[in-house]
Amino acid sequence: MRSGMKRFLIRFFLFSSLTFLVSGSCTMKRLSLLPVEDPGMITPINRPFSSSGTELLYKAQINISGNHYSGLFAIRIFPDEMYRVVFLNELGMKFFDLETGSNGLIVHHCFDAFQRTGIRKVLEETLNTLFLTGKPFEKGEALITHSGDYTVYPVTSGGKKFCFVSNSSGNLERIVKQGCFSKKMIIEFADYNQFPVDIHISFPQKKIEIILHSLENQHGNTLSE
Repeated sequence: MRSGMKRFLIRFFLFSSLTFLVSGSCTMKRLSLLPVEDPGMITPINRPFSSSGTELLYKAQINISGNHYSGLFAIRIFPDEMYRVVFLNELGMKFFDLETGSNGLIVHHCFDAFQRTGIRKVLEETLNTLFLTGKPFEKGEALITHSGDYTVYPVTSGGKKFCFVSNSSGNLERIVKQGCFSKKMIIEFADYNQFPVDIHISFPQKKIEIILHSLENQHGNTLSE
């Protein structure tokens, strides 16, 4: 009896949490979620940045507690799931040059404003979640919207709880890191085929926001040897 009640409470909490996670956005309405009867019918998730040998360039704005930084955000995707990100202003001043992958975060350069421990931790978490690197992201059982337009996955990584939302094409549209009572991080992808054109990343509790808009075509450029 107790085990049955426990399973019921866990299931109720899961459905309530996921419904809460994918709501509250101007681009994502409250979703009615249902269990997936045949997982084989679900379109696999397409990782936004999985094509090695590619270079992407975004116009970027990073807001940190009222301080605003703008410029160019370059992403290089190397083999073995290694990523290098450089953020510099319009005059060529480099704010940071970071690399992430299986060996964790490597800091090649970091401007004082981004050097603080809390900010560097945010940057590391952003890159790991954006590129799905670092500790493994383990998906739970999928739920699907009543319309079938979205699939929702509860995800864990290093003991942290996330929610992934993909559309009917398998493209990730939203990643949420959930705290006990509020969202800790929200990543939204918009308007893309192979690579997202627009990316919005926010840490509501920390008042940090990263806005990226692609300056190139959807396919990116191949890296030169």
